[in-house]
Amino acid sequence: GGFAGHDPRQDGGRFERCSSETPVLRPDETRLLSEAGDIGGDTIGVGFGPLGGMAAVATVLVIARPERCPDLARLEAAADASGCIAGATAAPNAAGVVMRLLAPEGGTLAGGIEAAFNVAAEAALGFAPARRRK
Repeated sequence: GGFAGHDPRQDGGRFERCSSETPVLRPDETRLLSEAGDIGGDTIGVGFGPLGGMAAVATVLVIARPERCPDLARLEAAADASGCIAGATAAPNAAGVVMRLLAPEGGTLAGGIEAAFNVAAEAALGFAPARRRK
């Protein structure tokens, strides 16, 4: 989940609140993890706010067995190289990896998500994926 603030008229317009929850369950419905977020629109772009002045945020969940998970440093470096600020950690219950991305705007965020996808797909598949068409 995630969002990118957009104010095309440059008049300070923004959403009131963004909330999300993504549960990850086993086939028997045992909960492996629950990723949740809640943020007020008035905090977007605030230098010392929860997003550090950024206007776009996303959570990337890589649900995979530990041996198929990407290296955390490589995953973060790929997203950082796209212009994002990234932080990744192992998910609870050996469910995979959770990574948060912050970016100044939506285009940079999309690039970071794509970079993370490529690293995660290579770890899962054992080879680099072909470039995807937009």
